[in-house]
Amino acid sequence: HDIPSFDGSEGALATDCGKGASAEVATDCGEGTSADMASDGGKGNFSLNYDGGPVECPMYYRHFTLSKIEEGSPVLQEYGSDADETAFNTLDGVADEGYYVLTTGTRLSDGSVLAHMEFFNVVRDLVVIVPLTLREAGSELSVIGSMNPECKIFLPGHAESTSIINVTGRGWFLMALMGDKDEPTSHAKSELGSISEELKSWGRPLLILDAKDNRQAAAMFANATLPVIVVADSFGRIVYKSTGYNTSLASSLLHVIAGL
Repeated sequence: HDIPSFDGSEGALATDCGKGASAEVATDCGEGTSADMASDGGKGNFSLNYDGGPVECPMYYRHFTLSKIEEGSPVLQEYGSDADETAFNTLDGVADEGYYVLTTGTRLSDGSVLAHMEFFNVVRDLVVIVPLTLREAGSELSVIGSMNPECKIFLPGHAESTSIINVTGRGWFLMALMGDKDEPTSHAKSELGSISEELKSWGRPLLILDAKDNRQAAAMFANATLPVIVVADSFGRIVYKSTGYNTSLASSLLHVIAGL
């Protein structure tokens, strides 16, 4: 999991909290407060509202979790499994009446997490609109995706395959999956060449791969336009990804490298 479930204990997370004020119920809830509204077995609905942030589509378990407060303690709500990673906009919004906490997290490149907690009530036969807030990393780099460092690749001039991690070792690396003599690929090669000295000084492995010879690696970015350039670590955490024609590739990479 990229974020821990809220368990009520103290931790080292950088957190901020929404005490239910920003969660909007579709109709008047009366004078009861979130603390004294107990569940009597009824069903209500919630809808998560995401206005954008560090990831395109937040996933359950990876980016956020939902817990119901029962007798003062949070109980994690199950939506599929942590391997399934249900998208926020496909989540079943039917829930038992009661008091809930939505916990979100943005993992940074150093392993720490920027967390946010939003408290809200689910009321029988009503719909509550709950903001899904992923905190921005600011000057810190955040983890924006993942890849498999054990993926098999073919290096130029080698007939036998090897794994990404076998080539890169532990730590950060840059991997580029290139197209075949197309303009975006030619431009990406030019951009990388313009910062060759900086990349050499960085001292981390650079994998320049032909996508047509590395279908397993290309399959990790199946819906992306070539070329695909990523900066990731040996745990598979991606902090930068560029796809297709990118006129700011060189400057963006310099910014990322400086932040690692």
